[in-house]
Order: sequence, then structure tokens, then C-alpha cells
Amino acid sequence: MQTISIEERRRRLGRRHHLAQTAEGVERIAADLVGLHSSDPVTVYLSAWARIDGLTPADVDQALYDDRSVVRMLGMRHTLFVVPVDVAAAMEAGCTQGYAPAERRRLLGFVEDQLVEDGAAVWLEDVLEKTMRALQARGEATARELVEDVPELASKLVFGQGTFGLSTRVLFLLATSGRIVRARPLGTFRSSQYRWTPVENWLPGGLSVLQMTGRLDDDAQLSAQPFGQPVTRTLSGSSARPSQACPLVHSRPRCRAFSRFRQAQPM
Repeated sequence: MQTISIEERRRRLGRRHHLAQTAEGVERIAADLVGLHSSDPVTVYLSAWARIDGLTPADVDQALYDDRSVVRMLGMRHTLFVVPVDVAAAMEAGCTQGYAPAERRRLLGFVEDQLVEDGAAVWLEDVLEKTMRALQARGEATARELVEDVPELASKLVFGQGTFGLSTRVLFLLATSGRIVRARPLGTFRSSQYRWTPVENWLPGGLSVLQMTGRLDDDAQLSAQPFGQPVTRTLSGSSARPSQACPLVHSRPRCRAFSRFRQAQPM
């Protein structure tokens, strides 16, 4: 029986994660790592730059917004990831769609308590459809622009000691329902505010409709290959996933030289 030492495992992870040698492109990295973290938008650029020699912000923008070979979406653990389009279809079926029912119930509760006592469900559905029509008419838009078309989106909801705009939760719900995606950001690649667009506009044909049964097994094997965690039992019907926690994934000493990288594009 072959024994793999800690050092050998690290060497293999270094190759699989494209840390030992330069990678072919952003799409390849996103596929082999089963997504690049994107909650902080700069992380995507750092993760790619740490693995591709000579990479510039424009190269990542090309993949994200021109070629659209990768897409930014909500995935595992309610976290934003950048993934290849084919992986996005699996993530949509295995993760994102599962968030929509709870998000709808939560938002409906806020609406019933603070905005509309009677007929809140009908009112919310009307706002969702108005928002979709406005997005389809504009092609893509920011939340502020959509408020001009759908005044209800300007409503404020109280949560704890603060407030948040209805537009934020409506767009989030539409995204978890697979109807819209994040397009280009406002400002530079450091911005976490995005324009929104119907998914069919961004990805012709939209994301493939996949059956949940059996798909979780595929997702688990997809994660197990690059992260070296064998799957020994079926995961169908559960929300379990092999952990993606690995100190190699988003760390590299040369990332401390990010100041050189960001000179390629104004902040």
C-alpha cells in the first residue's frame, strides 16, 4: 500500500492548485479550484495573479466580462465565487437554488411586518416582476437605476439598529432564483457594487437546468479531485460538501507585492 507523506501531499496540492507552475488562464484556475472566492472582489484578481505569470487586471476582466468564460455567483456557504460556466450550472442546481425559498420567506416576513399588511405575497411578486421587466428593458442596471423604474424598490426596511433598502434584498432573491447575474462593477476591479442583468442576456441560453438527484455526488467528486479528499459515501439528499479549506489555495508570498500588480490599472 502506497503511503503519501505530508510533504508529498503538499507537492501534489501545489501542482493541482497551480502554485508550483504558471497556469494556462483564468478559466482553467477557476475550474481546477472549483471556484475562486469573490466576496472581496480583489481576491479573484489576486488568486489568478498568484498562478499566472504576467497577469494583469485587464486579463481577468476579459475572462469575466468580455469572453464570459467565468461568471460570478453565489455558491457554497452563501459565498460569492467566480466559476466557469459549466461549473456554474452545477453550482446553481446544487447550491444557489436551495437558498431561494428561505430568502423569499425572510423577505416576505419583512414586507408583511413593515410595508404591506394584506396581500404581501402578491405585492412582493409584483415588485419582482416589475424589476425583471425593468432589467430586461435596460439590458443591465444598478440598484439605483432600477429604483427610477420601480419606486417600490426605494422602500427601507428596519433590521436591528439599522436599515437596508428593499432593492438589495429583491436583487439578491432574483439572483438566488437564477434569474439575474452580476455584470460589470461600478468603478474599478476593487468595487463590490455591480450592475445586474438577466442571466439570458449575460449567458445565451442561461444556465443549464440540472436535476438535483445525483448532482450532489458530481459536485463532491469535483471538489475532491483538486483538494485531495476522497468521497467514501454518497452525498445525494444532503447538503454536505468536502471542505475547501486549504492554506495553499489563496496564499503565496509574492502576493505581498500586490502593489506592483495594481499599477496595471488605476484604483
